[in-house]
Amino acid sequence: MYMLRRVYKAKHRQGKLVASLVQKQQKIYEAAGRSTGTVYFNAGTVPGEPDQVVLEWTQDELESPYMSGGSIPSEALQVGGQVREHIESQEIEFWELMTPAKMDDV
Repeated sequence: MYMLRRVYKAKHRQGKLVASLVQKQQKIYEAAGRSTGTVYFNAGTVPGEPDQVVLEWTQDELESPYMSGGSIPSEALQVGGQVREHIESQEIEFWELMTPAKMDDV
C-alpha cells in the first residue's frame, strides 16, 4: 500500500481557494473510485509555510491513469485547470506504507 501526497504552492493569498478547488477535484476522483483523500492548507493563519496546500490519499498499487484501462474524469481535468491558474508550483511524493507483512523481524 502507498500513500501519495501532492503539494501545491499557491500564489500569494490563494491558499484557501486552491484548497477548495483541490477538495472539489478529490471528490470527483473519489466518485470515480479513488480512496478518500485529505486536504489541508495554510492560508497564513497557522505557523508554517503560508499558501501551501497538501492532498494525501492511499492506493494499493502505484498506477498511472495513462496506463491501459486508466482514465481521468473530464470534470477533474476542468478543475485541475482552475487550480493551475492559482498556483506557483506543485510536486508529488510517493511513500510506501509499512504493513505487518513487510516488517522485518526485530
